[in-house]
Amino acid sequence: MSCKRAGMWLGGDVSKGWVDVAVGLPEVATQDWAALPKVRVDFDEGGVHDLLAWLSGQGIDRADIGGVCVESTGRLSRRWADLLGERLGPVSIVNPMLPKAYGQSLGIREKSDWRDACTLALFGREHRPKPTVTPLKEQRQLRELSRLYTAVQADWQAYRLRLSDGPETPSVKRELRAMIRGLEARLKRLAKEMDAIIDRNEQLRQDAECAESIIGVGRTTMRVVLAEFGDLRTFKRNELVSYAGLYPSEYTSGSSVHRQPHLVKRGGGRIRSALFMCALSAKSKNPHMRAFAERLEAHGKAPMAALGAVMRKLLLLIRTLIVNQEHYDPTHGFQKPS
Repeated sequence: MSCKRAGMWLGGDVSKGWVDVAVGLPEVATQDWAALPKVRVDFDEGGVHDLLAWLSGQGIDRADIGGVCVESTGRLSRRWADLLGERLGPVSIVNPMLPKAYGQSLGIREKSDWRDACTLALFGREHRPKPTVTPLKEQRQLRELSRLYTAVQADWQAYRLRLSDGPETPSVKRELRAMIRGLEARLKRLAKEMDAIIDRNEQLRQDAECAESIIGVGRTTMRVVLAEFGDLRTFKRNELVSYAGLYPSEYTSGSSVHRQPHLVKRGGGRIRSALFMCALSAKSKNPHMRAFAERLEAHGKAPMAALGAVMRKLLLLIRTLIVNQEHYDPTHGFQKPS
């Protein structure tokens, strides 16, 4: 392995039909980012072979490549990672905000596919993000079903609201009721299919059983958590909270600007929606969560801030039980009667 070139990273900006790839050569300084070698290839297996041939023509040894950095773009970034496999080292799918901020720090103000590829290559070279774990097939299917469920549910709620507005035309009422019934049937089928996937996979089933042992956490919440996170063992505590957007954001400056901290609400909106309803139930029925919320409110926390803390605590408790493969103990920490 060449000591001079060891540790270079590739950056891939994924579009629907092609991928722009740049090579973060160690000998190219960050301020000379525009001079990085770059190429555009088709988004298919043939494009991967073209990329490998181009790298060989550039005199780049695959053994010197530290990894491939790609922005998270949903299904497209995952498909590109699947196409590459391990042929060019591990693939790291990163939060788009991170390379964007890094590019701005380099003075890159314009946006184009090749500029984004260069930014990703340098970001990977400098920060070496950890490889993204490939989710199980069942986890990917569960995510697709869960997101379709959310979309159908939004339509169902919209039609119910429209019907509640009281349309005057009888045919409109009839059609709205029929659409609502049809969407309800779809929701039941999707929920049944998600439960079947969870029950068929031993790991998913055990994880769900551990989490659902918590008072206030039901199958509806676990479908979303397992769909969006996959294997919670792959996340550290702070990574889990950050991914869900459940950490407080401070906004202060000097003595004149002092806003109340609030949840950043970035990232997993579906997770927050599920945990919000879960936290309402847990705050009412779970003695641990109720005592936790009451203690925070007694120390001056607003009720919504306390509820946000309950959401965060529930998510971390779910992770703990899954990692340790334990069930929730409702008597833990409470003095038993003599």
